[in-house]
Order: sequence, then C-alpha cells, then structure tokens
Amino acid sequence: MFKNNILISAAFVFIVFLSWGITAWVKHYALNNSIMDHPNQRSLHSVPIPRGGGLSISLIILSGVLILWLYKLLSIELTMAAFIGGSLVALIGWLDDRSNFPIVARALFYLFASIWSVCWILGIGEVANIDNILYIFCLIVGTAWMTNLYNFMDGSDGIAAIQAISAGIMGGIFLININEPGLVYLILIIIASSTGFLIWNWPPARIFMGDIGSCLLGFIYSIIIIETYINNMLPLSIWLILFSVFICDASLTLLLRVASGKKWYRAHRQHGYQLYILMGKTHKQLICVILGINIIILYPTSFFAFNYVEYQWWITLAVYSFLTGIWITIQIQHKNNSHKETMEQIIIS
Repeated sequence: MFKNNILISAAFVFIVFLSWGITAWVKHYALNNSIMDHPNQRSLHSVPIPRGGGLSISLIILSGVLILWLYKLLSIELTMAAFIGGSLVALIGWLDDRSNFPIVARALFYLFASIWSVCWILGIGEVANIDNILYIFCLIVGTAWMTNLYNFMDGSDGIAAIQAISAGIMGGIFLININEPGLVYLILIIIASSTGFLIWNWPPARIFMGDIGSCLLGFIYSIIIIETYINNMLPLSIWLILFSVFICDASLTLLLRVASGKKWYRAHRQHGYQLYILMGKTHKQLICVILGINIIILYPTSFFAFNYVEYQWWITLAVYSFLTGIWITIQIQHKNNSHKETMEQIIIS
C-alpha cells in the first residue's frame, strides 16, 4: 500500500515547512491588519496575539482533499463533503477571526455544512428514507458539535494542534491496518499541517489558530469519523476514545453552563483545561498532561476497543468515567481555591 516511503516522508516534511511558511505570512498579515486576539476577562493570555494562523492548516487540508481525489484516493462523495463543507466552515471561521461574525449566523452556516456533508456521505437515497431520520439527525448534530467543540477547546497554546496530531497518529495506524490509503494520506496531511503551525503556536504562542483552523479541524475529523463508521471501517468507539479529552471537557462544561442558566454560547473560562491554567499551571504543563493522557491511557484503550469489539463500549464508558472524574476534581479544586482567595481578601481588607 505504501511502497514509496521516501516519497511519502518527503511530502510530509514539505507540508510541515509549507504550513510553517504560510503561518509566518499569516502572522505578518495579521499584525499589519490588526487581526488580533486582545486579552479580556475570559482569556488565558495577557498581551494581544495575532490570530487566524489556522489559515495554513485549512488551505493545506482542503488542497490535499482535492489532490487525493484527483489521484482517485478519495471518493467523489467524501470529496464533496470535505471540500465544499470544509471550505464553508473555513470561510466563516476566517470572517469571524477578522471581524467577529454573528454567533447565530455562524452556527447556522456550520449546521448547513454538516447537513451538506452528511447528505453527500450517506447518499440522497439514505437521507430521503424516513426510517433513518433519527440516525441522520444524530450524524448532523454530531458533526456540528464536533466543529464547535474543537473551537471551544482551542483556548490554550498548542492544545488544538496537539490533539489533531495525537488523535491522527493512532487513527492513522488503525486505517493503515485496514488498508485505507486515501484516509491515511488525508490524516498525514492533517498531522503535517498541524505540526508546521504548532511551531508558531507552541507556548508561548506567537499566533493563535483562530476559528478558521480549529473549526475546520473539528469538521474534517468528523467527516473522517462518519466515513469510517458508516462504511464499517472502524468502530465509532475508537474515535470517541481518541477525542475523549476534547469531547468530555467541552460537553460537560456545556451541560454545566446550561444547568446553571448561563449563556452557554458566550466565551467563558469554565472549561477544565482553562481552570487548570487559572490554578497556576502553565500551557506547557497542560500540553504534557494531554499528551500523557493520550499516550498512556487513550492509545492502549483504543487499541483494546479495536481488537476486542465486544467490549468496546465498556472500554469507552471507562475512559469517559475517568475523564469525568478529572473534570469534576478540577472544577471543585478551582472553586475551593477561589473561595479561599475571596476569604483572604476579605480578611486583608
């Protein structure tokens, strides 16, 4: 399947440097055009940082989709879903990075991109089948949520790129094992473009990914997940495990904000990873924790779910239970620390 390893390696290195170069240009462009992320009460940084660096990731991934289709490595259905839907997501993300695109309009465009992509991957016949309406609804909502949650989790230096790389490595290994070269190449493109960007985004970040990068990454991975799931290439549990850090933190935080009556769609600092930083940890320490969870816990559990399919959902449940425990612990610890600081300020005053 992968006979010319030297050519593949050379292409990978080329994409890394291409992504690095495009990101450097975007940084220069953002500084000259005041496309900046200014610190506020919801930020984890203290100085203005250029944003929109994910343009390099989006351009490379979308171009890669077309190239893989031209070489007949991706189907026309998957190409239409990923390229057209992904282009819309990237465009809206770029507009938001430049001038804060309205939240409702942004959500509607992402929902439309999700509907478009699911319809292409499933086929019009399947979509028109009324018996599948709940199944199709779940795929559409799942795609839209993945697109948004990846953006929600892109609030600390390096973690969005690290997650794309980490999940891609193990997902790619599984796809190599089942002989799916087109998807493997697509994931290699994702990993390489994210690596080139990460050089600039490594703590302390010199440019932020922005919606154009984070939303596109969440969207394109959701397309890969649907493609492998509905065609029985990989169990859904594999991807749920590999992205469990992001899915768990974003979903639990959303539920907490909804339950407490807060405007869940507004920017905030209630995510577990945000509170971890606010409790005095560094962005590099957060990256190390996420990498540790991926390598020590998620890689082995996804391997077992892949090889012991009859236990996949029990394994997935165990992973999410573990991560939920970590999330609750961070929430409680931060609340206790905040209460302690408040009491100290009262005593001092």
